[in-house]
Amino acid sequence: AYAKSQGYMVRISGTGHSAGGIVTDGDDSSVVVVSLAEYTAPGEWEFGVTDMPDGSKRAKVNAGWTQFHVTEKMRPMGFFLPTHTAGYFFSLGGVVGNSVHGGSYNDGFIHTYATRARVMLANGTITIIGQEDMKFWRNSFGLNGIMLGIELQMEKRDQMQMYTVREDLPSWSSESLWNFIKQKSEAMLPDEEVPTDGGVGSKKSFSGEFFLDFLNCDSARILSVSMKANSSVDADFDGGTPADITTAYEELGGEKVYEDGRGSMTWSESARRDGAPPIKILGIELSDILEGLKSFSVLARITSG
Repeated sequence: AYAKSQGYMVRISGTGHSAGGIVTDGDDSSVVVVSLAEYTAPGEWEFGVTDMPDGSKRAKVNAGWTQFHVTEKMRPMGFFLPTHTAGYFFSLGGVVGNSVHGGSYNDGFIHTYATRARVMLANGTITIIGQEDMKFWRNSFGLNGIMLGIELQMEKRDQMQMYTVREDLPSWSSESLWNFIKQKSEAMLPDEEVPTDGGVGSKKSFSGEFFLDFLNCDSARILSVSMKANSSVDADFDGGTPADITTAYEELGGEKVYEDGRGSMTWSESARRDGAPPIKILGIELSDILEGLKSFSVLARITSG
């Protein structure tokens, strides 16, 4: 009511990973930006777990949390989000409200697995959105209101293996590329949807990210970060839930970081505010290192890629 009476346009911000100026350019005094960085939801909508008849679980979480925060709670139980993102520091409200983040070979965006939501409508009332009406809130860009809490489908993984594969391709060709994806990275891709080049692999990896470097080899250097789960992991791999997993998350989240203009705070607090807590190498901010490398264009391209 106050915003309406003052003629303000209310916009919702996640952790700031969208392109600059989309939420606000900082110059329009009629725009008020709402952040959930310090928001605490009531009861189970801060965090709560529901056991489902099929043995799976659903987690209700604060929409201002990041993937790090929900994984910190669910990983010790052996449960994960069904699909993965390139990082673990995007706000869940931002991820569900936009067509961004999440994907594996046979799964879609994270918002696909949002089953319910606790929301604030434009008139200030708070209500629960059921599974049937979630289709209007996924990828809604904040136009329907503010998501305050989200219920997410979780997936049980007793074994979880993440590994990397790197190779200098013998030639930059379809055969070499698909051989790496199918054979070396074991991508779980349907035969009918990909070329026959590269043959047929084991299809044991449910997710993969691929990085190409054309600058430092004769054809192309390729690296994959791939994941296997449960019965698909390597026979000699023991990737059950680590005994010290809870302590490890607590120690990471509790680390002190410093942000210009905001001072000292915990890594967990910084992740919710800005999505990417400061990273230091030998005591130097990574952003400062990259800035210094700009005059060495090739090296900067490799480092920032």
